[in-house]
Amino acid sequence: VGLYRDAAALSRLQRMVVEDTPALRRVAAEALGRIGHPQAVPALLQAAAKPVDRVLEHSLIYALIEINHPESIRQGLQSSNAHSRRAALVALDQMPSGNLRPEEVIPLLESEDPILRTTARWIVGHRPTWARALVPYFQRQLARGSLTSQQQEELQSQLAQVAFHAQVQSLMAQVLKRSSGDQATLIVLEALGRSGLKELSQELSAGVLRALQSRSPQVQQAAVALLSRVKPHAKVRPQVRQVLLALGQEESKPVLLRLQALAAAPGGPGKLSDSLARFVLEHLDQEMPVPQRQAAVEVLKRAQLSLEQLKRLAARLPSVSPVDIHNVLEVFRRYRRPEVGKALVAALRQAPARSALRLEEVQKFFAAFPKPVQAEAEKLLQQLRQERKDQLQRLEELLAKLPPGDPRRGQKVFLSSKAACSACHAIGYLGGRVGPDLTRIARIRTRRDLLESIIFPSASLVRSYEPVQVLTTQGKVYNGLVQQENDRELVLVTGPNQQVRVPRDQIELIRPSRVSVMPSGLDKVLSLQELADLLAFLEAAK
Repeated sequence: VGLYRDAAALSRLQRMVVEDTPALRRVAAEALGRIGHPQAVPALLQAAAKPVDRVLEHSLIYALIEINHPESIRQGLQSSNAHSRRAALVALDQMPSGNLRPEEVIPLLESEDPILRTTARWIVGHRPTWARALVPYFQRQLARGSLTSQQQEELQSQLAQVAFHAQVQSLMAQVLKRSSGDQATLIVLEALGRSGLKELSQELSAGVLRALQSRSPQVQQAAVALLSRVKPHAKVRPQVRQVLLALGQEESKPVLLRLQALAAAPGGPGKLSDSLARFVLEHLDQEMPVPQRQAAVEVLKRAQLSLEQLKRLAARLPSVSPVDIHNVLEVFRRYRRPEVGKALVAALRQAPARSALRLEEVQKFFAAFPKPVQAEAEKLLQQLRQERKDQLQRLEELLAKLPPGDPRRGQKVFLSSKAACSACHAIGYLGGRVGPDLTRIARIRTRRDLLESIIFPSASLVRSYEPVQVLTTQGKVYNGLVQQENDRELVLVTGPNQQVRVPRDQIELIRPSRVSVMPSGLDKVLSLQELADLLAFLEAAK
């Protein structure tokens, strides 16, 4: 009937779509959509009031879209049934001639019904042209001051999607102008950080500057985090830099805030005093929390380091984590003096985390140094080549000599700063979302597979977590997982709590990568007992 679009069957199909079994209701909806007669709209909306599953719901909504009769479908917006209203909303939103209006959707953002609220959020989320109409709603929400964590998250996401609009920016600037440390200030700062804006307006920059000077550590932290992603306006930039550098040197402030403030300073932190350099260097150690280590690396990458400070940094390499060693190596890229190169080679030869470095990466890195340094680097390259050849043998040797493990101790290793597993992977409700969820990993991976994924993560990449390599028109190369993409930019996750935003117009090439975001070499920084305990913990994850 659907294939031949038999309009004579309309009455029978309308009864079937409401009264029959789920399977017949679905095919009846398909037939009504193909016939395309507006007479079927009331029956489809009635059927949508009692969906059995998402497949049937989709069929009913798609039939409404195919019929494409906005006048009839719009009547569903007056229904007392949330499912029927949802069907009408989605159909009108997706139809070319639906002409859905802001006033029909925005009030539902505050609906007590979760179905309507979720549907309204979804529609608003892909209609940035409604930004002006959303301002009164945002004003009411930001003035409430008692939002749940879920409501905060929703509001941050909504504000971030329309943060480019002048009126929305003006509203957010007014909130920041108060800088009272309240919930609204934190929501606005977080939303701006997610917005993808490249530069803040002068009004917003002034508001962020006030937030930096707030008495609330939470507000200061959020403002610093924002400035690490988005540049302040040129007219406010010198003041912002001055305040950030002062925060970085204030010993009474939390360590993470100090490090992130130095890293976020526009134009970089400049020359570091010896005391400040020592403070930054001591937080590179693999025993330090992951966010502190990452912030310390960012400070060093942007600072102007003296020869003595570079030598001290090289001397720290043996205690650097495999997670951080790539980024620490980048610090030296601007310094090609022979003394620096030789100190770096000597330190890398003693650094257990060197096995996380790719041979090609090290080869290319030292090719820019003078000949004497390249000669020294050849010994390091030979070491790395041999380690690559010995991978299979190393895996079998480890399996044979690992002592019995304890899952409870293994959980501590999993959560530790040294292994940093939980920064990227979740087990149960705890952990990061960069890599695969490991809650039931032992159901699908053998003991040998688990050990291989720990020490040689690039040996087998998990489906849906395959990394990509992005080459830019400026010659930069990024390796990571695609977290988000739109017509303006590509967001890559390059490590725990690390992401890179690459503008679309700067991308020259995107290609699959065979190098995991997870670093290799954990077997070099964990003891045999720690490795056995971690393995026992993962084997218990069933």
